[in-house]
Amino acid sequence: MIDDAHLAMIYKKANALHKNRDNRKELLDYFSILPKWPMPPPPGEFANKSNTTNSTQNNVALTCTTTDYDITSNPDSIVMLSPDIAALWPGAILQGEGFAQGIGSIRELPIKKRAPLDIVINLAATPSSVTVDEPDTASVHAAIVGLTGPIEQDFGSSISFRQAETYSSDQAMISVGVSAKFSAGNFRAKHSSVTTANKRVLTVSFVQNCFTIFVPNPETPADLFSPEYSLADLTEQERLGRIGPNNLPVLLSSVTYGRMLYVTMSSSRTFEDLKNAANASYNAGVGEGRAELSEAHKQVLTESEMIVTGFGIADENARDIICSGKIAEFFATPMPLRTAWPLSYVFYNLGSLSIAGIADTAHYSITTCQPRVATQPSEALSRHMDTGGTNLRDYKRFIAAAQRNYSDATGRALRMSQSRNCHSVFVSEIQWMTDTPLDDNDKLWLHQVWIPEVLLEAEDQAKFYKAGYDTNYSDAGTREVFAEALRCNGAHRVLLVALAERMTPH
Repeated sequence: MIDDAHLAMIYKKANALHKNRDNRKELLDYFSILPKWPMPPPPGEFANKSNTTNSTQNNVALTCTTTDYDITSNPDSIVMLSPDIAALWPGAILQGEGFAQGIGSIRELPIKKRAPLDIVINLAATPSSVTVDEPDTASVHAAIVGLTGPIEQDFGSSISFRQAETYSSDQAMISVGVSAKFSAGNFRAKHSSVTTANKRVLTVSFVQNCFTIFVPNPETPADLFSPEYSLADLTEQERLGRIGPNNLPVLLSSVTYGRMLYVTMSSSRTFEDLKNAANASYNAGVGEGRAELSEAHKQVLTESEMIVTGFGIADENARDIICSGKIAEFFATPMPLRTAWPLSYVFYNLGSLSIAGIADTAHYSITTCQPRVATQPSEALSRHMDTGGTNLRDYKRFIAAAQRNYSDATGRALRMSQSRNCHSVFVSEIQWMTDTPLDDNDKLWLHQVWIPEVLLEAEDQAKFYKAGYDTNYSDAGTREVFAEALRCNGAHRVLLVALAERMTPH
């Protein structure tokens, strides 16, 4: 016969079981009406507006075009560098609002009444899983240490290599597969070098994924909580602003651990040189041939300024390793799994148990410059250039005629008078170009086109006058013709050089 005390115990258990079923149903109802996780924008790189300006560098007139770009990624697995480690343990439930904002905003949803959690490693290990009865940061990390502690393995063949031209630190991170949104400020500051007109910057990442710790997907969101956790408990979290339609809960489903070298290379070399050298360093020692790193590639790497950050790996000797082409050998060194670093994370929207994707977007600009070419000069400048050039050529013509008039003093005097008039007009035209405010295109036309052509003409004339002076040493009159021509020609060239300097872009 069952006594009253035993009946009371049975009644109490039945009542608790009924209450727990009610708790589960109410939780499922709550999660079912939460909105879907917002769909992130599609990944890609998109050019926006371009702006063209004129500038000068090293006395060279340039036309520079600056194009603004957006680059967006929304990977299923998010690579984080120096994240909020305390809140990021496999099975953790996070507040979605802070998660979407990125580094420094990640907040755990502090629910202590959690169901026991299975922690699994994706290696052929014994044991390969463990159940954590009361999951939290400390207990789950202890479980991971217990799973990985006895294992030592060679992961040398699993290195991935990516590189990207660098125009902003965020753009570089996204381009090599690292989340800019989840990277700490000190890391950004360390790797802040960007490409300029005189410097090329290449970002390179070497990643070795070693193992993944994951929690099996629950059948329903309610299965993550203990039977005693009620809708009233969840509603209290909503009242505190930690969960709700605008702060969707997120489950950290898996963490992949490994080693990584993140490298910023700066050099005056071309991007092609840097990329080829980085590729050669990565591929040296790979495969049966084990090709050696060439001296040319070694020189490019050695000359480059190199900033390296290691994750799960000592980085103090990394530069020497990269410059000597021993990357593959370095990563092939067996490692205790407990030294691996958490690199990438997969998050699920708790309501639908589907990927909680977020967009990582960087805005950056690329400026390309080409030497500026002058267009047609103004009508006024064209008249003065034509007059100046014509009189310089006529000056030589009259000097040559005066030379031939060695027996005709009157004719020689006329030709010399004509040459002096040409000299005077040429000088006045140069003076006009010097004193007149000209627009940039006219200045550029003078600097690029007219002055080089006329200066070449003046230099050819100088050779003619010098030869005439040297070969007529017995004819004093003819020699004086060429002596005067040499003096005027020297003035012509001085004026042209001074005008060129004045028209040089600054």
